[in-house]
Amino acid sequence: MMQDCCLLIAIAAGMVLVIFRTEILPERFTGDEGTIQELAQGLWSSDGDSSYTQVSTIYRTLGMADSPLSAGLFGFIVSCIPYILVSLRYRANGSNAYIIMTMVAGILLSSVYMGSYSKEVFIVPVVIAVILIRTGLSGSLAICALIALYAGNFRSYWFLVLILFAAFSILIPLGLSAWRMVCLGAATTLVGSFVFSLVMGVPSDHFRLAVNVQRAALGDVNTIIPPFVELGTFLDGPINNTLSFIFLQFPLPLLAKASPYYLILFAVFTFLWIRVFKCAGQIPYIPQEEFKRHFNRLMLIILSFAVTQAFFEPDYGSALKHLTPFLPLFFMMQLGALYAHSENLSKKGIKTVEFNR
Repeated sequence: MMQDCCLLIAIAAGMVLVIFRTEILPERFTGDEGTIQELAQGLWSSDGDSSYTQVSTIYRTLGMADSPLSAGLFGFIVSCIPYILVSLRYRANGSNAYIIMTMVAGILLSSVYMGSYSKEVFIVPVVIAVILIRTGLSGSLAICALIALYAGNFRSYWFLVLILFAAFSILIPLGLSAWRMVCLGAATTLVGSFVFSLVMGVPSDHFRLAVNVQRAALGDVNTIIPPFVELGTFLDGPINNTLSFIFLQFPLPLLAKASPYYLILFAVFTFLWIRVFKCAGQIPYIPQEEFKRHFNRLMLIILSFAVTQAFFEPDYGSALKHLTPFLPLFFMMQLGALYAHSENLSKKGIKTVEFNR
């Protein structure tokens, strides 16, 4: 009951943020929305970036080119669907303060980052598929097809998400401890950086540095992710990417800025990732095999995206924006961990809420 009430309150608050977006949110949160709207209106063309063309074409086709409010409400409502699905599916499992905090944070962040013209809203079908599709080869292939569709039409670097998810699904056993999950992500980033440089013919942190050089020239360096080492060797890229992976989960560099906004940003990142890493360690204790495999799949796609972020994210603000569509999976992971805990207590004769099967 409490979870349902908080869900409704969070959606209502998010709706207010969307409706009064320009009055409430600082300019730093406008992002690409102006560019997408102008492209949707046909004011200019984006021949160099097909993803903008695809997104703007969709908004134009939906008749939203001249209505930022309609685009915002569309994006926000779509972004809330995964939370509603998860909440309905696992209502009888109960909840706790941490789970509710993740849900509320995710919905409010969705109103900020998807409550306008947005590329992120088109990730939601992938997230819904991960939530609903049963495990097994056919389910995994369907999810991979959706990831490939998104990568081909919106963000090409998602092909790396696809490769990592497929590899992890084949190679990683059911369940990893929090420590092993972090180590696996860091090791994958390190080894993958060498492979990336070999295949692409550029330093593995090239794309982040290229974006940040332009931003530094414009003075837009608020939460930029800088190169952590500059040795002038082939090791620079792998080391920088690996440290980026760690600091994207635990952004200690933000603490040095000693600003309330950056402290909040640090707290949000750290809270979300600590919770998901901790819950991932509960997967082996889920007694039912289908649920165990399902939550393992959640962990693997989250980890695949986290590693991909280490290669491409230019700043912490963008990282949180791109992570936001995945937060329903963080929400679901925590409910799965609570389920595992409840089942273990039940086996010991302690009465718990029945899971809704």
